[in-house]
Amino acid sequence: MAAIEAQQVQVVEELLAENVDPASNTRCFGEIFAAAASSGFLDMVMTVLKHWNWNADKPLLRVRYIPSVEAAAIAGHQDIVIKLLDFGRSLPKPLYDATIFRVVDADHIAVLHLLLSHRQQHFNLDAEKAFWATLIRSSIQYSNRELLQHIMSKNLSIIEEATIAQAVEDGCRMSHDDIVRTLLSRLARLPDRDPALYADALFWAAESGRSEILADVLNLFQQGQRQIIRALAGAVSGNGFSSITYLLESVGVVTIDQVAPKRFTDAVRMIIPEAFARALGGCAEPLSRLVENALQASRSGGLGKVIGSFELAKAQYSGYNLRGFSGAFSEAAKSGHSDILLYLCENREPHLVFPCVTCPAIAHIFMNFGWDVNQPDVGSKCGRLGYVYNSLNH
Repeated sequence: MAAIEAQQVQVVEELLAENVDPASNTRCFGEIFAAAASSGFLDMVMTVLKHWNWNADKPLLRVRYIPSVEAAAIAGHQDIVIKLLDFGRSLPKPLYDATIFRVVDADHIAVLHLLLSHRQQHFNLDAEKAFWATLIRSSIQYSNRELLQHIMSKNLSIIEEATIAQAVEDGCRMSHDDIVRTLLSRLARLPDRDPALYADALFWAAESGRSEILADVLNLFQQGQRQIIRALAGAVSGNGFSSITYLLESVGVVTIDQVAPKRFTDAVRMIIPEAFARALGGCAEPLSRLVENALQASRSGGLGKVIGSFELAKAQYSGYNLRGFSGAFSEAAKSGHSDILLYLCENREPHLVFPCVTCPAIAHIFMNFGWDVNQPDVGSKCGRLGYVYNSLNH
């Protein structure tokens, strides 16, 4: 192992000729085969293989072979990876999944393509889909557009729309506009698209204040009112006043003196004024029915119904009696309806029990309203936001 570290091929040759076992695994310094593979010297690898005892050590070959491929791949030694993969043709193909993800991190694109072409697919289709979904998200995390294009061209048949939608959201949140456009070009080929899958992508595209990428995402859905409102929640959360103005104008709403409203509630009032009109002269309804209507609408994503129920209750009942609407926070958060949650946060004290947070957009809204994520919410011993907050930071 010391000779390998010192790059002394001849010394390694002499030691192996004296019956040092190349299949050895030292207690403190690792495996000889893997060390040779990571050294960067093809001669070192060939020397170790030449002295392999095929009769005695054949059962150990696969055990030592896979870590050696991984060591060479992570170090970016393409020539050694090629030789090892060629050498291992007689062996069952490994999955290489964990190695591939580490190589993405190291940005060895040529080596990555080699491993992708030699990996064994999962027999379970769901596991195979999960691999490619994770690889897509990894390519976005490390802004590797070339890898993403390779994946989309080779494996589109097993990549579901929900996976692409999640990738678009990641790209918008991380401001990787070129990658987002690559994904959108693929989505444009789908005969049918589910707009609900892209709500958080719209949120983050608008939150960043980048109007061009926001327009590209919106154009995928012909700029429907529902999509405009979801994007508006992101624009308000990011104080993107130019984006707010752009979104309002896209549905024919012209702001006074071109001054964009700062509150989501005020902006939505311009788009769906009928939702607020219910409180003006509306017939009295039992508070319990209004609360139940708001809870159901928070679950299903009916912002207009939530506004109508809450505004009518606010006009007819005291603030104390409106505590029943706290459950709407949880319903909106669990369902990922950022627009409903933002409206509620602007008009009521934010309330949510930890397990209900399901996505970074929801966490972002609560944090904007001053939540200390290290403190538990009312009725819970768990820290607010928990794993979602950690994911958002990551």
